[in-house]
Amino acid sequence: SSVYGELIMYSNSVNYGILRGNPFTSFGENAAVLIQTIVMVVLVWKYKDDPPIPGAMRLVVVVFYILYLVYVHTFLVPDYYYLLMAANWPALMLAKGSQILETNRVKHTGGQSVITITMNLVGSMIRIVTTIVEIGWDLALLSGYIFSVVLNATMLAQYFIYKKNTTKFLEELKQKKKK
Repeated sequence: SSVYGELIMYSNSVNYGILRGNPFTSFGENAAVLIQTIVMVVLVWKYKDDPPIPGAMRLVVVVFYILYLVYVHTFLVPDYYYLLMAANWPALMLAKGSQILETNRVKHTGGQSVITITMNLVGSMIRIVTTIVEIGWDLALLSGYIFSVVLNATMLAQYFIYKKNTTKFLEELKQKKKK
């Protein structure tokens, strides 16, 4: 499930900040989202019933997560902290990249909100500035935000490129629902 990927991504970001001794303000929002993601995992376990998540699978996830935390905080040496952030790139590319490719394939953005896309873009841009101000030129951290800016800017460009097609698609969808 994608929620497990998000769990690792936000864990990587928070652990990177803790291990590097960065100010909490530089990773605190990720800590809040990590807590929300943990709650989401528990909710998925509790309410998913098609099919339900078996107890053994839940146990495996908990054990691997604990082993991950122990490894990161016990054995990962400072020269390799950057790998925590680099490990997020494939997941980011999968999430946003697949959305970009699908939008390109169907030639409309469906129900994507321009407000959400813009907020993600601006948020990533602000993160670049605040990271430089608070931490400095931490390339492992900055590269992820720069990658996010590129992907979010691409999604925003697609919104405008395919706006006419999206309007038509949503109108057709609305007409189908009326029938």
